[in-house]
Amino acid sequence: HLWDAFASGPPPRIRVEADGKDLGLCSQVIVANLPLYAGILRFAPEARGDDGLLDLVLFRGRSRIDLLRYAAVALTGWPRQFDVEIVPARQIRLEAEEPVPLHLVGEEAGELPVEIRVQPEAVRLLVPV
Repeated sequence: HLWDAFASGPPPRIRVEADGKDLGLCSQVIVANLPLYAGILRFAPEARGDDGLLDLVLFRGRSRIDLLRYAAVALTGWPRQFDVEIVPARQIRLEAEEPVPLHLVGEEAGELPVEIRVQPEAVRLLVPV
């Protein structure tokens, strides 16, 4: 979590691969399928749940000032005003040389490495018209 990272030492170096392309190292990564995180935070304001893509939000900065700027990203919903990159992808791999916890919807879910991919038509929804 962002605040835990602020209180601890330097953030980890997470290697990111999207659709087979190496995107380099990041300090924090969010994989989104919808524009809101936790109901109010807009890390991926253009994400759509029906486009067959995940929105990979990459935070490359490693300083405490960078972490404060990323908190502003979460509150304002304007990531492109900062050094935050959003990359659409169908398949993502995250890995790190040191143990880095993985969180799914705010809950701990193991550690990196992890592979995340879109599974088309995995859920069917009935929507009233």
